[in-house]
Amino acid sequence: QEKRTCTWPTRGGGVAVQLYGPDTPNVDGSFPGLIKPETIKQRIDFYGDENDFRLAMMLYGIMPKLTVGARVLTMDLCIERGAFDKPVWSGTPRKKAAFLDPGKVVDGDRKILTFVEWGESADGFEIFTIDKQVNIPVVNSTVSVDTQMARFCKNECMKRGIAPTHFGWDSTGNATLASELAKEWSPETIPLDFGGDAPDRPVRAGSKELESDAYRNRVTGLWYSMREAIVQRQVRGMSRECAEEGCQRKYDVCNKVGGVVQIQVEPKDEMKKRTKRSPDIMDSAVGALEVARRNGFNIGNGEAFGYLPCGLQ
Repeated sequence: QEKRTCTWPTRGGGVAVQLYGPDTPNVDGSFPGLIKPETIKQRIDFYGDENDFRLAMMLYGIMPKLTVGARVLTMDLCIERGAFDKPVWSGTPRKKAAFLDPGKVVDGDRKILTFVEWGESADGFEIFTIDKQVNIPVVNSTVSVDTQMARFCKNECMKRGIAPTHFGWDSTGNATLASELAKEWSPETIPLDFGGDAPDRPVRAGSKELESDAYRNRVTGLWYSMREAIVQRQVRGMSRECAEEGCQRKYDVCNKVGGVVQIQVEPKDEMKKRTKRSPDIMDSAVGALEVARRNGFNIGNGEAFGYLPCGLQ
C-alpha cells in the first residue's frame, strides 16, 4: 500500500478510496471535520514515530499487518537490535537486580531466577543485560517448595551483592511465598502481580503515551516493555531460548473506550495450550526488567539509536 491517496475499482463496479491523511486539503481549516496537518504532527509526537501501526490505521488509511500469528518478538528484531550481544560497559558503577518466576507446582512450571545488570555502555548509553538465568532445583523433602526457593534466592543474591529491595518475584496467586521470603530473608522484596491494569507511566522516557493507554493490561505492559527496550537497543545478553519464548507469544489489538487502540498479549493459559509450555524464562526476564525500572533504569534512548516504533513492524 502506497503512502498517498489511492483509488481502485471494486468487484461490484464501484470505486474504493484510500484517504491518506497527509494529503489533506484542510491546511487553513477551511474544511470542518477533515484532518489538519497540525493534528497529524500532534499524533506523531504522541506515538513517537510516524510509522507506528496505530498511525497507519488512524491517519494513513493503511491496514497494518495484523494477523492471528503476530508475535511480541521476532528473532530478526533481536538480532538487528543487538539483544544477543555481550554488553560493553563504560567502566562506571553498575546496578544489579534479580527476579524469580516461581511457576506453578501443579503445572510443573520451571522456577526461573534471573540476574540482571544495568548501567552506562562504552558508547555512553544506558543498557540492560540479562546476566544469568537459573532453573532453581527443588527436591522432595520436609522443607516446603516455597522455603527452598526463598533460601536459594537469598543465598544467590547475597553472593552477587543484590539487596532485597532489588529482588522481585511473581506474586500472582502466590501468598505463601511472601511469608517465606520475609522469614528467610527480608520483607523488603518486591512482589509483582502480573494481573490488573498497566500503570500510568510513559512507555519510554520522554513519551507522552502512557502504558495504561498503549497496553490492555499489566502483563502486556511488562512483555512489551522488554520489546520496547530491545527496539531501543538497550538489551544485551539475552539467550536464544528466552527470545524464542518471546517469539512464541501472540498479541492482538483491541479498542479502549474512546477509540484508543491498545495492544494485548495472548493470555498465558491460551499460550500454554498452544505451545504445551509456560513462558517461564521470558516471564522472569520481563519481571527483572520491571525491577530494574523501579530502581532507576530508563527505557528510551530512541533518538540516539534511530527509533523503530514499539508497534508492528
